[in-house]
Amino acid sequence: MAAGMLDKYFTRRDAQVLVASAGLESVSLPVDPQAVRAARTFDVDIHTHRPRQVNSEILASEGSDLIVTMTRQHLRDLVFENSSLWPRSFTIREIVRLAMHIPANKAGSDLAGWLATLGQGRDRREALVDDPAFDVIDPYGQSMRKVQRVAADLDELAMKLSVSAPWPRPIKNQH
Repeated sequence: MAAGMLDKYFTRRDAQVLVASAGLESVSLPVDPQAVRAARTFDVDIHTHRPRQVNSEILASEGSDLIVTMTRQHLRDLVFENSSLWPRSFTIREIVRLAMHIPANKAGSDLAGWLATLGQGRDRREALVDDPAFDVIDPYGQSMRKVQRVAADLDELAMKLSVSAPWPRPIKNQH
């Protein structure tokens, strides 16, 4: 759902961003039908999504300027495999919180500068501690009410993230 929500808001902002989705576990389960229904209420269609496991090939071929995880455990697992990912890897709640506290004149003019600003003072040890305030729990198989709450939360976080950074835009032809 998160990738669908992010893609929706980036498209609305005409941002040149590739949103890709991959998890840490190998899964052969289909997308949760309740998640499909919940996402539709936010104008997001995820019915064709197929889960896949993240690997170095996906990170290399689909780009990884920014990696957004749902939980600190996901963040730890990813960074444990490749510590060079730390500066551009955040939980979705963490990056939104950090972004909301950066004054526009301090944010940087490009994505790399923005991420560097976000990372100032960030301590890897904080990610070692589980904190529900930083996690969006996977609602797979939960009640429709729970899935809908997670969808609403992800939609809000995706909207905030989409407006907070200097995302690349297409170059306009000036005649």
